[in-house]
Amino acid sequence: LVTEPGKIAKPVAQGASANEEPFYSSLCLTPALERFCPAYHGYRIISGHRFVVLQDLTHGLRAPCMVDIKLGTSTVAAKAPWSKRITHLAKDRETTTRSLGLRLIGAMHCAPSGGPSLRLGKAWGKAVRPMQMLAALRRVFSVNGSLCTRVLVHYIDALAQLLQVLESQPRWQLVSSSLLFVFDADGER
Repeated sequence: LVTEPGKIAKPVAQGASANEEPFYSSLCLTPALERFCPAYHGYRIISGHRFVVLQDLTHGLRAPCMVDIKLGTSTVAAKAPWSKRITHLAKDRETTTRSLGLRLIGAMHCAPSGGPSLRLGKAWGKAVRPMQMLAALRRVFSVNGSLCTRVLVHYIDALAQLLQVLESQPRWQLVSSSLLFVFDADGER
């Protein structure tokens, strides 16, 4: 949901998954991590529902590409209700989450004309097996059959910096966290 140019409104989860809004609102206390996240612009109530308002990372891109990767070997917090823990742990075992510590959530590439040229959703990501992960990553980080090497070099450097930040903060526990890679296919920006 676009609230205004350059901003999006993302629904706030309910119950045990309602940690996203407190995360973004307290992010300013950790500037080292804040620089890796979309800017937080507070929250809004829209049609009776609560949304966090975030920077639209695709704003201004001619041909935006997005790749969403979930990190970690478990997607459920230890404090979650048993019913949720059982279903999530089963999903983690059935996908690459448990074996590789990551799972492709989805990818979308848009052509400069505006329409999607690639759209891969959760079902596709859940079906990727460990031996297929390299080919799947190559697919989502390629445009028109060419690997986006400039983008990947940039992200390898950024990931190394993020790792340093995370390793310096041993009190953090990231549960069901994702990395969203956003780049412009038009010039690989």
